[in-house]
Amino acid sequence: MASLVDLCESSRVRDAAIRCEDRVREILDPNTGQSWESFCDSLLGLCKDRLQAGTTSKLTPSSSASLATLLFELTAQQATGVYQNLTVNRVSAILTATPSDYISFEYRDRSGHIPFQQASPGQQAAALLNLLLKQEAGTLIIDQPEDDLDNKVIMQIVKLLQTAKRKRQLIFATHNANFLVNGDADKVVALTPGVYVPVPAAQGGNPRISVEIDGAIETPGVTRMITDTVEGGKEAFELRSRKYKFKK
Repeated sequence: MASLVDLCESSRVRDAAIRCEDRVREILDPNTGQSWESFCDSLLGLCKDRLQAGTTSKLTPSSSASLATLLFELTAQQATGVYQNLTVNRVSAILTATPSDYISFEYRDRSGHIPFQQASPGQQAAALLNLLLKQEAGTLIIDQPEDDLDNKVIMQIVKLLQTAKRKRQLIFATHNANFLVNGDADKVVALTPGVYVPVPAAQGGNPRISVEIDGAIETPGVTRMITDTVEGGKEAFELRSRKYKFKK
């Protein structure tokens, strides 16, 4: 890509990077009936014609048409510049270029697929969490995943947690009890601000966070912490029970 852009920019082609990127994407698209091999063959043919004609070579109508087919529409001046710049070094750089792998995301909503960059932060977070939790790699650390997710999506992620935790270690830093309770956390560590003690940076600085309690989710202290700190206390449960008419 860079070599092709260099060829066009040296001939004063405007928006060369964008136009070259679109052209390469078109060539590599299996639905267009084109191929990178045929592109390279055509480019090599033009380069041979250019070199055989010598330094006094002029752009012929047929060569101009070949360039337009090979690249895109060019002005007469731009086409002449590209033709004159078809040197061995530039063409060799294009012919020996190797593609780099990359991941391209799209988000699928009710209306269809949209570019990942146009999705909302919540949609992006939900898509990435789905992707990460379906992999079987090493330890996965997620910091406050609930920040951009609504409760409905959180419950969908929680269902994935129940399956993913069987295949890899998951560490979540969260303020949402759904990840702990419905995700069936194996271990809960509650943190609390520590007492400030001046410590020189050379000695590690001041650790202002300390562990309040840790243990399995069924540990009474952990259960009480989840109920009181995250869910609003026992009274909140009883209030919900009356409001939603849950049976005790």
